[in-house]
Amino acid sequence: MDKLNNIRDMAAAYAQWACRSPRDWMRFLDTASRMYRYRFSDQMLIFAQRPDATACASLDVWNSRVGRWVNRGAKGIALMDDTGAQPRLRYVFDVSDTHTVRNSPYPYIWRVESQHMPHLLAYLADTYSLPDVSSLSRALEQIADQVAGDYLDDAMTGIEEEMPGSRLAELDEAERRSAFFETMRASLLYATARRCGLDADALVPESMLTGIQYFDREPVLALLGDTISSLTETILMDIGREIRAFDRENPQIPLAKTESL
Repeated sequence: MDKLNNIRDMAAAYAQWACRSPRDWMRFLDTASRMYRYRFSDQMLIFAQRPDATACASLDVWNSRVGRWVNRGAKGIALMDDTGAQPRLRYVFDVSDTHTVRNSPYPYIWRVESQHMPHLLAYLADTYSLPDVSSLSRALEQIADQVAGDYLDDAMTGIEEEMPGSRLAELDEAERRSAFFETMRASLLYATARRCGLDADALVPESMLTGIQYFDREPVLALLGDTISSLTETILMDIGREIRAFDRENPQIPLAKTESL
């Protein structure tokens, strides 16, 4: 129980730290962009323990599905598991904590390359009805704006009950709505751009994320973070699926035949 409480306290402390400034939030998003398949609370704990992690999975996934073994003595990343009757800890390991067995290839981790661009931009234009796909950065800007607008009302559900004690409570309704939208939109753009290999710092200057400082109470940050995590996953899963499909159809591009992370 002591270990469980320590991990819970760690998550709360790092959440409070991450919303202190735009730069701190961007550093969290750097990790979250690579861990986009994980929920916000897990992303925060991975950030707290292994901010440089690139691909994480449980020991069972590494051993059974990917064909890599976790190194002896590797320290797992502790995550909260609240799916059972009692909360407990579960552990994941970064790819750097594993080694090859049975000549297994390195796990497939998609990257956006120049050869993907025509196909990917056409896909994004069709999927999100984008008017301008002159570049990937322009496409991601429009997607972030569109998705943030579509999900703003759902994302803010419950904000009135959670915001007392936070700086968000100091704003009027219109200001709160604007702060939520702008922070969500900029965070989506930053995370997706970072994962796609673009210069996210140039695309999203700190001035676009000043609103994060209003989310200085854990429940309101969780509302924002859960939404960003969920929407980022959807966008990046779309992109990753298309890149993987392209790579499968082009055998000259090496593709690991193992679990995609």
